[in-house]
Amino acid sequence: MKTLVTGGAGRLGASVVTGLVGHGHEVISLDRVELPGLPAAEQIVVDLTDAAATDAVVARVRPEAVVHLAAIATPFSAPEAVIWDTNTSIAFHVLQSAVTHGATRVLASSSPTPLGYGAPLGWRPVYLPIDEDHPLRPWNSPVPQAANTAPGRWSNRDVMCSVSRPVSTAPAESNGVTGKNSTPSSCRMGG
Repeated sequence: MKTLVTGGAGRLGASVVTGLVGHGHEVISLDRVELPGLPAAEQIVVDLTDAAATDAVVARVRPEAVVHLAAIATPFSAPEAVIWDTNTSIAFHVLQSAVTHGATRVLASSSPTPLGYGAPLGWRPVYLPIDEDHPLRPWNSPVPQAANTAPGRWSNRDVMCSVSRPVSTAPAESNGVTGKNSTPSSCRMGG
């Protein structure tokens, strides 16, 4: 399956790209930088905050599936307004372009911050395990604003949309595991 991965040069993105390639997918990585050795069929450097540039790349690639991972991922790494504006606009541009240009499967990565995770004064879940019904307590949740609207906004166009909220990511190498065995089977894009 022709799959576009935004943030493909990032910590989580590189693992997802590697896993998808290992499962036989044609993967195109979009990021602000190239990552030497990334097994993607193509790496495209693009500023995803630029709606026209994003749309032009997605129109050229015409992916069947999109895994959206690009974002300012670390709370407090920039002013909250910058994180909000950047992550929300990137998510919207990518998802809108993906659907406009024929993608039928979209996985948008968000964060657990809408649940309150990572709040400066601490956080405890209302109950465990956390599920889709857990109450929201956002304190800094830029990506979820666009990503959470994805299933409702685009599902009427025969697009399967899902949102994932990884709490923490670490490169496979940090666990002493490398190569295609380091990527979980959950990186498979259907079939």
